[in-house]
Amino acid sequence: MTNLKTLHFYATPEHECSYLDGFEAKTLFVDPQEIICTDAYSQLSDLGFRRSGKHIYRPYCSSCQACISVRVNGREFVPSKSQKRVISKNKDLTATAV
Repeated sequence: MTNLKTLHFYATPEHECSYLDGFEAKTLFVDPQEIICTDAYSQLSDLGFRRSGKHIYRPYCSSCQACISVRVNGREFVPSKSQKRVISKNKDLTATAV
């Protein structure tokens, strides 16, 4: 079982923020060589970490917290009126697996 206290983390140098124009950002990564158990991944997710492929990361900015992650339970999601309008306007769209 993975213990969060024993994980190794790496921070990137500052780079252009992909969310906000004119801002600098840093990203904190979990060492990609680490083997993360389900419980530890859930704890990391609760701490704002995201996953992309084998990379587990989160924004690590000292002066900004504008891009915090949000988790949505798909089974409990109820679209708002404006979201329903968007769905209705896009009924003509189709998705095709390639």
